[in-house]
Amino acid sequence: MNKIDHWFESKLILIAILIIMIFNGIAFYLLTKQNKTIFNELGKESIGTFLITKFNEKEKSCPGVIMANGEKVYVGAVAISPDIRNSGLLMFGDKIQIDGYGEYRVSCLTHRRHKRTIDIYVSDVNEAKTHGAKRKRVYLIKKL
Repeated sequence: MNKIDHWFESKLILIAILIIMIFNGIAFYLLTKQNKTIFNELGKESIGTFLITKFNEKEKSCPGVIMANGEKVYVGAVAISPDIRNSGLLMFGDKIQIDGYGEYRVSCLTHRRHKRTIDIYVSDVNEAKTHGAKRKRVYLIKKL
């Protein structure tokens, strides 16, 4: 075997090792990313990060004071965007915890234009107007 063949063979082996290392790294990353589960202080599993907004029946057009589940609107109720309900992640009656906000019961739906959004009912119109939209982690406390 001459020097060129030996040099070429050693480079092929190095390239093969490098390719294997890259694929192993990608596979490891994907596996650990999928299995990364986040729990809150109560040991409840996170269902994801959502856009959190606040609403009040006087602040924007609401279909009266009756929510989609048939109940009168109350503090502690949230509306979820239809994509969340359609995915089966949350349904009416489910109890959730929102980081920094507390516990709420899923009771209504937002307009279909909203995606991955949870709208918290508040009694104070100014609080609803000034809150804005914030991304927060949400935990499922009780599935109904």
